[in-house]
Amino acid sequence: MDNKYDLDKYYQIIKKCGFNGIESFEFYIFLKRFLNDDKQIYELALNYKYDAEIDEIIKKYEDKYKECIAKNESFWIYFDDKNKLMNLIAKYLDFNTLNKYILQNPPKWSYKFDFLRGYVYTYSFEDNKLEQKCDWDNVYKDTISVIRETKGRAFYFLRALVDLYYKNSKPHPFDGFSLEEILRKIKEYTNSTKTIVGRDWTVLKAYAIYFKTGSNRYPEHAIPIECVPAIDKALEDYENSGVKI
Repeated sequence: MDNKYDLDKYYQIIKKCGFNGIESFEFYIFLKRFLNDDKQIYELALNYKYDAEIDEIIKKYEDKYKECIAKNESFWIYFDDKNKLMNLIAKYLDFNTLNKYILQNPPKWSYKFDFLRGYVYTYSFEDNKLEQKCDWDNVYKDTISVIRETKGRAFYFLRALVDLYYKNSKPHPFDGFSLEEILRKIKEYTNSTKTIVGRDWTVLKAYAIYFKTGSNRYPEHAIPIECVPAIDKALEDYENSGVKI
């Protein structure tokens, strides 16, 4: 892989999300997407008791954890405590520790999206395989394929999403944007709200560069936040190729 991707823009997103490094950010996405289970997060946190904030939360639930293990009961912690643990753990986590843990304790489900397609790490929920490998070249190729298979209709939809992520003051790794927001952005480019239709949604999902989030009542549309720079570069190159969109 060459240096064709804009890492400065990736760092901008990362810092808006409260992280300073790519690895810790992608570990955080992994935890939120695949280890969003109270017991698993608590057990992973036990590796980092030397951190005062982590140790404080561990001690808060220590008796409860031991009791649940002894009685084979489900274990839970408050949402705010779990989210704080995830943020803190991500800053200490390393590949070997995480890989060893998930091999012994495979993730039970995925949240919104079945893959991690990052700059440093790649993961498939189905295979439970974590790799120290950049997947951006594949994301780039998949984006080009999506544009071609939708006869260009996905171009401005993806362009709108990428720009919304970049311009959001605090993008969230798992929140998306409403169709109304996306159409407003598309209109800025084309003076039209023409966007993807029917089968195009299936194509987007099949190439794993899009997922639906929000709720049934208030649906939102998202791209994996760790893929934004690769999708952005594919859109830029496609547009500059002279192909009529």
